[in-house]
Amino acid sequence: MMETVEGATGDRWFAEVAAPADVRLIEALSDQAVCWAIERRFGEVKEVLAAGATPPRLRMRGELYEILEFLAAAAATGRHHLFEDYIQWLRDVFGSRMRKDDGLPAMLRLLHDFFGQRLGPMSAEPVTRLISAGISIADGAVTRLPQPPVFPAPLAGADELARCLVAGNIGGARAMVRRLDAGGLGYVQIATRLFQPALYAVGQLWQRNEITVAQEHLASAIAQTILTQMFIRDDFLPRRDDKALFACVSGNSHALGLRLVCDAFELKGWSVQFVGSSVPAEALIAHIDSWRPQLVCLSASLVPQLPELRRLVAEIRATFGGRRPAVIVGGLATNEIASIWEWIGADEWFPDAEAASARGG
Repeated sequence: MMETVEGATGDRWFAEVAAPADVRLIEALSDQAVCWAIERRFGEVKEVLAAGATPPRLRMRGELYEILEFLAAAAATGRHHLFEDYIQWLRDVFGSRMRKDDGLPAMLRLLHDFFGQRLGPMSAEPVTRLISAGISIADGAVTRLPQPPVFPAPLAGADELARCLVAGNIGGARAMVRRLDAGGLGYVQIATRLFQPALYAVGQLWQRNEITVAQEHLASAIAQTILTQMFIRDDFLPRRDDKALFACVSGNSHALGLRLVCDAFELKGWSVQFVGSSVPAEALIAHIDSWRPQLVCLSASLVPQLPELRRLVAEIRATFGGRRPAVIVGGLATNEIASIWEWIGADEWFPDAEAASARGG
């Protein structure tokens, strides 16, 4: 009998499932675990690392590394639902793409066996317990119902906009924006309450294999074009001395949401610098030291990026001490987990550009 489990309520911490030592073990043994699992699935392992590796081996290699990243993130944060929700997502993606024979449960069982053998029963128990929960989901014995991301109340028409975006109907999308603009809504409200939920809906369509990657990229490109045109026509407050720097943590290539937050601060009169997606920590620290902003806004879109975000915030604190800038975090990964910003070590968190706009003064 299948069990359905509600997603995290977002208002409580789960009991800690892994100590920092367990997280380090997952990270340190990831390469060995991937090679071990593929060798047992396909036989010869050296081909996996060769330039001419076959697609099934390469695909499994990438998927195993991602699974291990989520496993480590769940262990690092003490919230096992991060791993469980990812396995549910992966199961849904495999199912929508008719990839049920790819063996998600088998991959998880191989990882379970590897850590059980490599670490021994006592040391492996926190890690194998997490993997066992994932196996139940991959097998279909349990179905996760993840908590939806935090969004403000969407405007009527967000679903219609999503359809326009994936269809490449830029004229229809522009017409919607013109109606809302004529009704008195500004750039930040339209961006947050119309485009943000619409783009989230587009992402769900891709996940269900109802649109192609090309359509998803087209939707993002159209949204960015229209939002840029809206932004340059909006009313800017007089320039002030405050400076804010905006960057996506290393590994985060989804920069549009952070771009909207940057725009909101610029409309408020702040001097802003947007350094974009996947910024290496060392380069970002050097730029902070050079430009000396009062505020640094950082974004993470996926759960595995949260530990890296935490390390970056800690490095900012350690490097600049009492003269450090205030650090704000955001992004889809932080929206899905209430209070995670406190674990990250940030000073503040905002779920969207509209909320951040109020912070801009």
